[in-house]
Amino acid sequence: MSSAPISASRRLAAVLAAGAIALTACATGSQASTTPSAASRVTLTVGSRPGVPAIGSGAIWVPNTGDGTLSRIDPGSNRVVATIRIGDPQAFYQRSCAAYGSVHSFMVTTFDIRLCDLPSAVAAAPNAVWVLRNDARSLERIDPASNRIVATVPLGAAPWDLAASSTAVWVTSFLEDQVIRIDPQTNRVVRRFQGFSHGPSGIAISGNDVWVVSTFGAAVTRIDAARDAIAAVIPISCPGTCLAGPRPLAIALTPDAVWVRDEGDGTLSRIDPASNALVDTVPDDAFYGRDGVDAMGVTGQSLWVGGVALQQRDVRTGRLIRRLDQTATAVAAAGRILWLTDVTGRVVRMDASG
Repeated sequence: MSSAPISASRRLAAVLAAGAIALTACATGSQASTTPSAASRVTLTVGSRPGVPAIGSGAIWVPNTGDGTLSRIDPGSNRVVATIRIGDPQAFYQRSCAAYGSVHSFMVTTFDIRLCDLPSAVAAAPNAVWVLRNDARSLERIDPASNRIVATVPLGAAPWDLAASSTAVWVTSFLEDQVIRIDPQTNRVVRRFQGFSHGPSGIAISGNDVWVVSTFGAAVTRIDAARDAIAAVIPISCPGTCLAGPRPLAIALTPDAVWVRDEGDGTLSRIDPASNALVDTVPDDAFYGRDGVDAMGVTGQSLWVGGVALQQRDVRTGRLIRRLDQTATAVAAAGRILWLTDVTGRVVRMDASG
C-alpha cells in the first residue's frame, strides 16, 4: 500500500503526456484550446478519488470512491457542508480487491479497479439520494433532510452504476449482466432484467425510457419502464477498424438524441430515439482516466465531454465547438453550470458560458 502514491503520480504523468500528444494531433486544423476565466471556476477539495457528481435534492453529491464517503456540496456557497460515511474501503480492498493492485491508484485503465470503488456511484431524486455500496452489494437510501442512511436495499449482485427518478431506481451490474429495478416506495427490488450482453455499465433515464450501455457487448438497450420490458437493442459499431473493438460506456440524453462515448476507438455515437437506430459517429479525443468515470453533460445546445481538455460540442451534430484548458474525468450539468471531477481528484464548478 505504501507504493500507491508513486504509482498514481506515474500514471498521471503518463496520462497527461499522452493526452497532450493526442490533443496536439487532434487540434491540427481545428479549434485551439481556450482557458476559462478564473471568475467562472471554483475548485473544491472533497474526499479521495471523487467519482461522478450527481445534482439534485438541493445539493451536489460526490461519491468519494477511495475513502467510502459521500460529500454534499451546497451550490449556493460552493462549500462541502456534509460528509456521509458509506463503507470501509480498506476492509473491502483487503477482502476483495488486493489481486487487482492498489485500489488507491487514481488513473487506471482496468475495469477491475472500478469494481472496487466504494461507493461506486450516486444518484439524486426528489426527496432521496441513492448510493451504491459495493462491499455489501447493496443500495443505500439517504434522506437529504438529515444526511442519514434511512434504508438499505440488498441487490444480490455487484453494482456498477445507477439512475433514479421519483418512481424507480435502476442499477446496472457489470459482472452479473443484470439491470435491477427498485421501487422507492417500498425500497425493494421489483424487477431483474437478465442476460444483458457483456457488461451493462452506463445508464440514463428520460421519461419512461431507460437507456443502458453494454460495454463489452457493444450495444445500447432501451427499456420501456411503463411496460417494464425491453423495447430495442441498438448495436454500436466502429466506423473503421478499432483494435480493441467498440467499448461504449458514457451516455448522455437530449430530447432528440442519445449520445454514447466509445472508449475503444475514440468516437461519439448518436442514436435517434425515434427510430432506435445509430445514425452518426463522429471522431472524439481518447479518454484518459478510470473506466466508468466518464460521464458527459448537456447544457442548452452543448454536449460536454471530458478528457485532458474539456470539449464543448454541438448537441445536435457532435461537432467540436471548442476545447477548454480544464481536465475532466466526469461532467454533470444543471442549467448553465457544470460540475466536474478533474484528473487531480478535485471537484470544479464552472459556468459553461464563461
